[in-house]
Amino acid sequence: MKSSLCLAEHADGWLTYPNATHTPRGPQLLAEKIRAWRELLPGGAFRPHMTNEWIDLVDDPGYPRTPLHGGYVLRTGRKGLMALLEEWQAAGVNHAALGIQLSQRPPAEVLEELAREVLPNFPSHEGPSAASAVW
Repeated sequence: MKSSLCLAEHADGWLTYPNATHTPRGPQLLAEKIRAWRELLPGGAFRPHMTNEWIDLVDDPGYPRTPLHGGYVLRTGRKGLMALLEEWQAAGVNHAALGIQLSQRPPAEVLEELAREVLPNFPSHEGPSAASAVW
């Protein structure tokens, strides 16, 4: 608990491993972790939470979320990816990094599909005002 309190008091944000991503249970566990951390933030201040996933985005939009490499890579179609991103959003994730280096498809093709079909469903929001750094 002491390390969590120290993290909440001094960190500008928190990057965590997402837990399992092939079922809704992983994002539910992530939500519990984020909620517990945010309860420790002094004065109810906003601090972003980030997570990541390596994906193998397949051609079939409806391909189910399937763990690969011991769960470190998620093979899925765009519908499964969008469902995961929605679950992360509901869990309190503010930033998601998607690694495509293990994808079987050409990177340009994956990026095109992400830009055209996935990202428009998750627009950027105006963030809080920048805090001045005290050095």
